[in-house]
Amino acid sequence: MGQVARLLTALASLTLSVACDQSAQKAARRPASTLAAPILSAQALVARPVRAKTPLSATVSSGSEIVPLEPARVTATPDRPDEAVSEVELEAHFEWLNHPRALKLGGVGATEAQAILRRTLQTVSITLQSDGRLDLRVTSPAFPLPENSRLQARYENFGHFLVWPDAKRYRVLPTGTLRALLRERRVDATPILTAQPVQRVAERRFGAPTDELLFDAALGKLNLRVARIEEAGKGGPLLCRLLLEFLAIAPQSEVCAAGRVPTNARFDFAAGGSLAFAVDSVVRRSELVKHLDVPPLDSQLATSGLPEPAAFYLTEVELAFTSRAQESGAVRAANPSPYAAFLVVDGVPLGFVAPHRRITMKGLSTGTYNIGLRSLFGDEVQPPVATGISSRAPARLATALDAGAHP
Repeated sequence: MGQVARLLTALASLTLSVACDQSAQKAARRPASTLAAPILSAQALVARPVRAKTPLSATVSSGSEIVPLEPARVTATPDRPDEAVSEVELEAHFEWLNHPRALKLGGVGATEAQAILRRTLQTVSITLQSDGRLDLRVTSPAFPLPENSRLQARYENFGHFLVWPDAKRYRVLPTGTLRALLRERRVDATPILTAQPVQRVAERRFGAPTDELLFDAALGKLNLRVARIEEAGKGGPLLCRLLLEFLAIAPQSEVCAAGRVPTNARFDFAAGGSLAFAVDSVVRRSELVKHLDVPPLDSQLATSGLPEPAAFYLTEVELAFTSRAQESGAVRAANPSPYAAFLVVDGVPLGFVAPHRRITMKGLSTGTYNIGLRSLFGDEVQPPVATGISSRAPARLATALDAGAHP
C-alpha cells in the first residue's frame, strides 16, 4: 500500500512540473505590453503615508506596476538622461464654429480695439519636448481654467497634471477626466472608448507633410490634422492624446505617434456644438539642455479643489467702448446647468458663470445685444436672445431654470 502511495505522489509531482513548464512557455511567447501606464489617481496617492507638506507624484517602475515616488521633492522622472532634447513651441487657439464674433468697439482706434478683444480669444501656448513632455499654458482669461494655469503630461503616463497659476499646487487628472474638467469643472471620469480613424493625405502645414484623420466616436466626430515635425519627438503624441480626450477616445490610439503634431482639429459633438483647435505659429528648437519638470519641482499635490477662473474679461471702462452711447447698464445671468458656461455677447465671451451660479456684469453700453450662455464645447446652455441693456435696471438673461441658480 505504501508503495502505491509513493507512486501516486511521484505522478502528481510530474504532472505539476509539466503544467508549470507549459505556463512558463506561454508567458515567454506573450508579447510584452508597450502601453504607457495611467497616472496614479489622487486617491491612490494619498492612501500611502507621506510627510506633511511634501510633494508626491507617480511614475512607472521597471515593470508595468505604477509606484509612487518617495515623499521628497518631485523630479520629473528619476532616470531621465542628462542630455540635450529638442523642443517645439506652439501658439494656438480654440474657437466656436458657426458663431461669428460680431461685437464691435467704438470710441477707440482699431489697434486698441483689437488688443482689448484679444483677451476674449481662447488662446494657449504649448511646449512639446522630444523626450516626452507636454506643457500647455492658458494665455487668456476666457477659459474654464484661469490664465497661466497649465495642463502637463508625460509620455510614460496616460493622464494629465493640472498646475495652479502660481505653480505651487497641482492635481492629478486620471485618464478620462479632462473632458469633464473643461466642460463641467469636475474631475470625473468619462468612459474611454476606442475609435479607428480614416486617414488621408492633406496639404502641408508649417512646411511639413500633413495627414488628415477622421474619427467617428460615440460622443461625436473629430477631423484631426497631424503634421510631421520631428523635433517634437515623444512630445507630439501628448498633444494628440489631450485632444482625443475631448471625445473620450482612448489615448493609446496609433495615430498619436512620435514626431507627429496636431495642427488643426474640428470637433462636432453628438450633444450639439462644434469647436475648432488651430495652431497659429510653430517654433522649432534643437539641442536644448533644460528639461520640463512635470509636475513642477516645488509644487504640492492637491487632492481636491480647482483653480478659479476670472469672472470677467474686460473692465467696465473697456465695456463702455461697446458703443458710442454715453450711458451704460448691466446684465444679470444665471447658469442652472451642470456646464461651465461663458457669458457670450454678440458672439464674444465676456464673462464666466460656474454651474448653478449667477453673475452680474456691469459697464456694458446701453443698446441691444444677442446674449447667451455657452460651454467651451459649444453646448448652448442658454441660446442667444436679443437683450436690451438700459441704465435703469440690470437686464435679466431669462432662463427657464433661473431660480435654481445659487447667488
